Amino acid sequence: MSVGVRIVRKSVLVAAGLAVLLSTACQTVPRNPNAANEAAMARLQGSMKGTEEDQRGQILYHLMVGELALKNKQVDLATSEYLLAAQLGNSSEVAERAMRVALFAQDNDMALRAAQRWVELSPGASRARQSLALLYLRTGQIDKATDELSRLISEADEKQRETLILQVSGLLSQEKDVQAATALMIKVREHYPESANADFGTARLALKAGQLDLAHQTIQRSLAKRPQEQSYQELYARILMQQGKQEQALKVLEDVLAQYSESRRLRISYARLLALASKYDEAVKQFEILLKKQPDDADLLYAAALLAIEVDRLKKGEAFLHRMLSLKARVNDAHYYLGRIAEQRNHFDQAIQWYTQVQTGERGLDAQFRVASLLGRKGDVEAARRFLYELLKHNPELSIQIYLAEVDILNTAGRYTDAMSVVSAALEKQPKQVDLLYARSLVAEKMGDMKMAEADLRILLEVEPQNGHALNALGYMLSNHSTRYEEALGYIEQALKLLPDEPAVIDSMGWINYRLGNLDLAEQHLRRAYALNKDAEIASHLAEVLWAQGKKEETRSLLKEAAMRDPDSPYLKEVQQRLIQ
Repeated sequence: MSVGVRIVRKSVLVAAGLAVLLSTACQTVPRNPNAANEAAMARLQGSMKGTEEDQRGQILYHLMVGELALKNKQVDLATSEYLLAAQLGNSSEVAERAMRVALFAQDNDMALRAAQRWVELSPGASRARQSLALLYLRTGQIDKATDELSRLISEADEKQRETLILQVSGLLSQEKDVQAATALMIKVREHYPESANADFGTARLALKAGQLDLAHQTIQRSLAKRPQEQSYQELYARILMQQGKQEQALKVLEDVLAQYSESRRLRISYARLLALASKYDEAVKQFEILLKKQPDDADLLYAAALLAIEVDRLKKGEAFLHRMLSLKARVNDAHYYLGRIAEQRNHFDQAIQWYTQVQTGERGLDAQFRVASLLGRKGDVEAARRFLYELLKHNPELSIQIYLAEVDILNTAGRYTDAMSVVSAALEKQPKQVDLLYARSLVAEKMGDMKMAEADLRILLEVEPQNGHALNALGYMLSNHSTRYEEALGYIEQALKLLPDEPAVIDSMGWINYRLGNLDLAEQHLRRAYALNKDAEIASHLAEVLWAQGKKEETRSLLKEAAMRDPDSPYLKEVQQRLIQ
């Protein structure tokens, strides 16, 4: 998949609360404490020595400095000041706040210290203990993470234990380092081999980590213990689908639906699997079955519309969206996706009309950028640029997004020199802005300047070493424009660890393995990428590998199916002409 496509492709209350609590963290290995943190820790030693009244004053001082630092975006200083307040005082709320601030600062080392303090102050708090375990995991201390979770689970009574294990597996499934999270869940499961949810949680994480054999084994164990559990059956079907066993996967959910025909969640899951199996009309039909019973359910109409659009049943999607408008429900969403349908049909003027009716929120902003893009695609690039300049006047805080949109419009028009001028001028103002660096690397690649393209990605990675999209772009670029395949593989492996479910990254892993001659491994990754995203370029890569393996009939069938979905794809045309004709 070309690097140019990838920039566009960037889905119980305790568990939910903790997920929000930790969601701002960039889950990387701990950094060395910076100067602010070192100074703060030195001050702590002296601060511990005053009277009780002095300490109260010091705590208040550190909290005030921390809040001011946050307002001024001095996150390292804010982190150290909050940790000082937490260490000096006896407030679990302050310790929790210190951990939140450290996570916002992407400093797992300081967040770990704050979580340890939180547990000291509230040893019985489940959220505190779970947070500490996750931070041990993120800092590479998997044995301590295991001990913390095992201790927490063992203290629960037998009825609560299964619920708690399920919560833990849900939290671990949100971790970016899915391989480490899976390893931790395996260790937890070893402590509770009789737990059906421990098996289920392991299967869920193993599926996400691409460990399909482990996922299959553990989901079967969980089903042996609780064969009627719907969530287990749903996961079993998803695992079978990932293993390429489509008919068996569908049969599993068909059998469960026969027992629980009124289950809305189960029928939606079945519709999703049908879509993955390319049984698009049957997939949409499942939503129609639900809508017969609840014709005015706006959320159901919205989900049905999105699926219909996704599987290219545009008339159906259009009907669902117009029904939403008639109900005056989710009006902005309806206008936006009617615009998307018109755009997909290349009815640009109609799409612009729909988009201009999207008034507020995130959809409103994206709709305006799409209006600019459509003006450019209609051939009036200068009108598109004027539209963006007007948008910039009223929204100066959106300068980066507007520069990026202008560069994209110029790229689409083939005006690479102008695109380079725009993005380079923006970088003069903000020389290490990562999105601008990424964008310029794409333009440089299109202009054939691989030296600049690689240099910009390397500068970006100096700023954000854990940027999975940049790692992937660099690895993919090297796999396509050099013979430095082992180096490319290293970057893509890092990207896949950070973005395990990203189809573009999985595609890159398949493609570099093809370059290295590992055809079976290439096929495995490319099939998974294509199952996640029926993208024409992924299809072209998979076709290349299948043809090299001598699977010529399957190659022809794949290219025919992909061409029906995207007849103008240059990737499909090139592969078709070179291999088939």
